[in-house]
Amino acid sequence: MMSVKKMNAKFQGGSLSDCEIQGATLQNAMFEGVAMFGADFSNSDLSGSEFYMVLAMGASFSNAILKNAKFAGGSYKDVDFSNADLSGAIFTSDNMGGYVDLSGADFSGAKTDKALFESAVYDNSTKLPAGVAMAGLSLKAP
Repeated sequence: MMSVKKMNAKFQGGSLSDCEIQGATLQNAMFEGVAMFGADFSNSDLSGSEFYMVLAMGASFSNAILKNAKFAGGSYKDVDFSNADLSGAIFTSDNMGGYVDLSGADFSGAKTDKALFESAVYDNSTKLPAGVAMAGLSLKAP
């Protein structure tokens, strides 16, 4: 496990696959073209971070703070966003395919217009944007 505290960090290309970066502070970081297969960012503060063309299969952002984060052109298959704070986040042209866990996540104020949330699951504590029902979401059994 890594202990990381870095503001405005830039990650371009390369791989963070299988990295355990729980509890990191990486506010306003930029991740561009990065592979994150099996990476663990649980309990990390990634507020204001930008994720462009990221491949994050099997990654965990459980309990992460992703307020006002921007996601564009990435693929998030089998990713855990449970209990993550995604308030104000923007998702454009992202593929949230496979089993994506949104249980307890806070999407209040998020923009998800062009994202595909196919086979994603949520529960009664998930906060969706006002007036939005994300296509493809399934209610997780208690």
